[in-house]
Amino acid sequence: MLATRKRSLLGREIDVFLNNEKLKQVRVMKYLGIQIDNHLRFDKHVNNVIEKCGKIVCIARSAKISWGLRESALDTIYKGIILPILAYGVPAWIDALQRRSNQIKLKNIQRLINIKILKSNNYSKN
Repeated sequence: MLATRKRSLLGREIDVFLNNEKLKQVRVMKYLGIQIDNHLRFDKHVNNVIEKCGKIVCIARSAKISWGLRESALDTIYKGIILPILAYGVPAWIDALQRRSNQIKLKNIQRLINIKILKSNNYSKN
């Protein structure tokens, strides 16, 4: 992968050989769990993180107003699973948070689980 922010170099093919075989050039690669694209925007990584967290939030859908998971269980899910997924490797992809679309996606997934926690909190006080 040729990773650069210069537009003149982005469409360029480079020839790299290993054991006399040409390596395939890719646009996105995964390194230590972080998806890096050739524009260094990390949009694909943010989408992947949102997808992972969305699956976990679906599990928490069992928290209804009158029944379901309690506040402590949902809080444990949020702090123990969702926050580590969202925060993994942030120093590498923090520039992606400058984009408004990525901010909205990350805020929405946090909003969903926090609404579930608040609903369960209201139930446990009754």
